[in-house]
Amino acid sequence: MPRSSELPTSATSSATDGGRSGLAARRASLVIFSIMAFLAAFYIFLKAYELRAGDPTATTLKVDFIVFWAAAKLALAGDALAAFDPAVLTAAAGLSPETANNLLWLYPPGFMALIAPLGLLPYWAAWSGFFVGSAACLALAFRGPARELPGGWRLVVVAPVVLIGCLAIGQNSVLWTAALVAALWAMRHDKAVLAGFWIALLTLKPQLGLLIPVALIAGREWRVLAWATGWAVALILISTAAFGIQYWGHFLAGLSTATSHVEQGRMPIHHLVSFYGFVRAIGASHSGALGAQLVVSAVTAVAIAWIWSRKHTGADLKYAALCAAIPLATPYAFYYEMTLTLAAAVFLVRDGFGRGYLGKLWLLIIWFGPVPALYLPSVTTIAAVTPPILVITVAICVLRVHACERSDPN
Repeated sequence: MPRSSELPTSATSSATDGGRSGLAARRASLVIFSIMAFLAAFYIFLKAYELRAGDPTATTLKVDFIVFWAAAKLALAGDALAAFDPAVLTAAAGLSPETANNLLWLYPPGFMALIAPLGLLPYWAAWSGFFVGSAACLALAFRGPARELPGGWRLVVVAPVVLIGCLAIGQNSVLWTAALVAALWAMRHDKAVLAGFWIALLTLKPQLGLLIPVALIAGREWRVLAWATGWAVALILISTAAFGIQYWGHFLAGLSTATSHVEQGRMPIHHLVSFYGFVRAIGASHSGALGAQLVVSAVTAVAIAWIWSRKHTGADLKYAALCAAIPLATPYAFYYEMTLTLAAAVFLVRDGFGRGYLGKLWLLIIWFGPVPALYLPSVTTIAAVTPPILVITVAICVLRVHACERSDPN
């Protein structure tokens, strides 16, 4: 075997070029991270100053987090059930009824318990802490999966779909994505107890978890499913003991109210990323869009079951498909849920996707997510742009699984 100094010139040149390109990619990612992190810190400072010094009736509605903070205050006051009354929730937020805009509390008791401490802080401090804390959780969750990728977890945390599409408005989809990634990474390392714990926490936003049991059953992940069920039951019992069994009646009534708001168009339909939103955005009725959504949900569930049941499919490809498919399975998914496609992109890259120009372009589209549509409402809408992104990403996973099947039919 020749020594390294005796290797052919072409091989030496190829190795050098690969090393240089990898170093250049890491340097570029560090520059991007530094710029985006600075802009995020600057935004937090400006927004916190505005929220602290400005008129709350004029500024707080710019951030969805107002619902979380108001509910947390009510929980600490011993009146958690009042959060389901829009008038009381509006008053707790310090807003006048004229300035309120569909303030609804739509979360189970476990999430109420989780965010209750935020009610101890003034609004600007609670929002700032939630922003920074959510970003930190996302970074910790991605440190394992993204360790070997150029830029690592850094490019995930500062993606526009995260900073602008979710954290800036104070939504909890970043935390949900972080818990899902942590669960999948624990499964990859055969830590069923830990994976089950993280999956149980995902029940705090239950409309996004429809495909998780499908994946676990198809993948024969019985230990993870058992532990997830056990942890979820424990979470429900503890949180119900804290807020009372009546909480669930109010919760179900709140979901019914939210459904009627969507049906009547009182919710921003153009901000949905589900297929229901896509069909409604092109002029279909509620019933027609719901029928289309049921078909897409069923097809998506079949696709996930097929992918997770394939014995030759790598774990990363299974995880990518699940992350991309989750927003397609529910009609109630807004643009901040697109943080899940970022997780899908990381697992796709781990599976070898993105080496060609088209692959890199698609990863860039996922990185920006629905953000361009937010600022170009006269050109397009989120509901028109994001469902195709989800569908194509799932289709990429299906095609890659099919390629694996063809290359190793046994």
